Amino acid sequence: MEIKENHMKKLYAIGWAICLFVITQGTAMGGFDLNTLEDMAKAQVSIERLRKQTPTDWKKIKVKYDILAPLVIETDKNKGLEYDKEIRAAMAACEAGEKVKVNQQVLAKGLQHVVVLNIHDALDQLGQSDTAGKQVSAMFEGIRPTFTRRDKDFYDSVPTLEKEADRSLAQISKAGTQVPWTAKKELRDIIDRTYGLCVLYEIIKVEKLRDSNPASCEVKVKEAEIFYRIIQPRIQKHNPAAHDVVNNMLAAGFDQMAAATIEAHLNQGLAGITLK
Repeated sequence: MEIKENHMKKLYAIGWAICLFVITQGTAMGGFDLNTLEDMAKAQVSIERLRKQTPTDWKKIKVKYDILAPLVIETDKNKGLEYDKEIRAAMAACEAGEKVKVNQQVLAKGLQHVVVLNIHDALDQLGQSDTAGKQVSAMFEGIRPTFTRRDKDFYDSVPTLEKEADRSLAQISKAGTQVPWTAKKELRDIIDRTYGLCVLYEIIKVEKLRDSNPASCEVKVKEAEIFYRIIQPRIQKHNPAAHDVVNNMLAAGFDQMAAATIEAHLNQGLAGITLK
């Protein structure tokens, strides 16, 4: 009787393992398949284009956001965040003409944070699914424009950050379940380096504009704040003191913001990554 019971337990466990394998082959974090993730990435890029048009068509943006909303809601649920609520409130404020340029950043940069969180989770799932690498590549397309912009700002438009990311993505997407550990680490590192440069770029702009254009500085600080959320866990983990300096500066007045100080402390906190 005991032998039969043990045999049944083994069959039950095998059955669940097979089910889990089948599920992970076709789905990403939250159950989104590859085609859906590709559509979400395209919608994210479209939102970036639409929000910069004059006049801005918020109805079209809402349609695009509805494509991404399931991923945002799922991420909020898993990470204890409230981006869907924040983004919808920001879009409503934009429609009402309230601090439009500032509120736009909650939408644009908040979506980037959501996507990066899901890329990290998908990287953690590599080895469990032979499609996980393709899912990482699909989601990356939503944030690719940021890599292109930072290459323009820091490397005279010579593909540097983007090229490094593509090299890691190529290894990850082709490797199936046998993904080199180095490729995963390199992609995480180049994402964190790029978003560290994003924080630095916005503070450089604040230094240049604080005497002549305080309104633009408010936008730049909002961008820097959300960009920093993306790398904050790494900074806090490796150098809490560096986090305190960066966090306090982002909450300070424009006249207290210093790009050199931000850069030095980001380099310390990013542990092994040099921004430039």
